[in-house]
Amino acid sequence: MGIKNSLAAPDPQLSDSSPPAVPVPMKKDNRKDAMVGFEEEFLALKSRLCGESCRLQFVPIHGMGGIGKTTLARSAYRDPLIVEYFDIRAWVTVSQDYSTQEMLFTLVDSIKAFSGKFDEEKHSYEKFDEEKHSFEQMVEHAYKSFEGRRYLVVLDDMWSTKAWDDVRRIFPDDSNGSRIIITTRLQDVAAYADSSSPLHEMRFMDVDQSWILLQQKVFNEQQCPSDLENTGKMIARSCKGLPLAIVVIAEFCQRSVRLKLHGRI
Repeated sequence: MGIKNSLAAPDPQLSDSSPPAVPVPMKKDNRKDAMVGFEEEFLALKSRLCGESCRLQFVPIHGMGGIGKTTLARSAYRDPLIVEYFDIRAWVTVSQDYSTQEMLFTLVDSIKAFSGKFDEEKHSYEKFDEEKHSFEQMVEHAYKSFEGRRYLVVLDDMWSTKAWDDVRRIFPDDSNGSRIIITTRLQDVAAYADSSSPLHEMRFMDVDQSWILLQQKVFNEQQCPSDLENTGKMIARSCKGLPLAIVVIAEFCQRSVRLKLHGRI
């Protein structure tokens, strides 16, 4: 296989860092990455990742900004079952101004973290220094590192089909159940890698779910004071079911509530 020429030349621009995803805990659930209102979506995603199909499959997660795409993907990525199921996991934040070379560096760094699982005579991870090797050698190394391993790769916040074209041949299909998650706001990008893969469409939270999340973020699982409940529900409703909006406004509300409760003492 022509690995050497399988990627486009690296983009000269460095990728911008995206804001960190905000984990959304499920009420009365100690799992760190469980999500309010998205329990069914979370289980469905895990089912697709660990499904019976052996061929390499793509799982595109599509939705507007702030609706929880990254949070859902990260919840699955960190789930103990997923961690155990896959030999290698790698997370790459793509963003609009991505760099193919930076994406590749991130993948190789992720592979290094799993070096203890593999025979070092076959994969000399610690001896491989990306700064001393050409881009083509990095491509070859990444491909061979994935080859024969069941891997899960998340390409988060992808904005263009070119970004996928630039890295697609790094990933072998060894019919061993490997999976690639792509999160994107753009439907054409979501469908590009594999048009036969059903899109995982993110939905808005309903009013009750929004209120539960707002309470958790403001009161840290404690009961909302009765005199603040109506106002809190109005605020939750005004967020229109967008998780990120709820989390952002909850930070402001938390400071205001602390001041109000302090004034009662």
